[in-house]
Amino acid sequence: MGVRRLGWAGLELEAGGKRLVIDYVRDLSPLFTGGKPGEGLTTPSGTVTAALVTHLHRDHTDAAALADVLTPEAPVLRPR
Repeated sequence: MGVRRLGWAGLELEAGGKRLVIDYVRDLSPLFTGGKPGEGLTTPSGTVTAALVTHLHRDHTDAAALADVLTPEAPVLRPR
């Protein structure tokens, strides 16, 4: 099993060729003055088979970023 930090709150877990991302975001620039898209953040190392969103604040939820890395039909576990 491998664990990799994606920056901010994001993590990537890999085991058996499958990847789970937790709180993956690609762009925090709308939240911080002077921030640049992707600054201090890393993308997952491959296609992602599932995602976990711990809470629905912009700094932990990035729907566009998840759509770009998730496999079709991949589950996204999130609060109600």
